[in-house]
Amino acid sequence: MVEEMQNNINNINVSIQYSQYGDHGEKISVAVVNKDTGEVIREIPSQEIQDLYAKMSELAGMIFNRKI
Repeated sequence: MVEEMQNNINNINVSIQYSQYGDHGEKISVAVVNKDTGEVIREIPSQEIQDLYAKMSELAGMIFNRKI
């Protein structure tokens, strides 16, 4: 199934790129990129959500790692 999907993607002018984010690279994002221009057409989750995750993780660390 994955091979068939990749063949279909190869026939159109886009590529799929996978990357990791998070403190330990535990999250995965997928980007659909125009092959000619390098423009990101869609990213899941969006960069804004990835940034929000990072800030929330930082805040949670500040709250729960505090010594009493």
